[in-house]
Amino acid sequence: MACINYLLRNYDTDDKLGASSEAGRVEIDQWTSFLISTMGPMIGQCNWFRHYNAVKNDDAYKRYEAQAYRCFGVLEVQLESHEGGWVITGENHSVVDLHFEPWIRQYGYAGLSLDEYPKVKGWLDRVQGLPEVIKAYEMVKAGEEA
Repeated sequence: MACINYLLRNYDTDDKLGASSEAGRVEIDQWTSFLISTMGPMIGQCNWFRHYNAVKNDDAYKRYEAQAYRCFGVLEVQLESHEGGWVITGENHSVVDLHFEPWIRQYGYAGLSLDEYPKVKGWLDRVQGLPEVIKAYEMVKAGEEA
């Protein structure tokens, strides 16, 4: 979180991804904290217990699956409350949308579904369609093939 705050405050001088007000910065920090302390770890644990744990542990997977779905529910409610369809208030996407995307993108790999979360699914489609997101994943793919 410190790194993203540093980058925003030193390089996003036009507030294209960040916020110009203290209230906006606090909202970004709140959602970033939710991602790094809750949503990200729950999805990561789903991946671990689904693919990598040496001993199959359905109880552990189901626990993290339930928590990941709880997080999707929190995000669903947030997206329902914002006309623009982005995680935080505004007409354009923010750093929060870009920060959440790689975690939610892997929902299928984690064995999760977005069927019960249409706002999250629509949001993910919008973020994945952003030119800078498309370009970033093309660069990752090119690097893997190099």
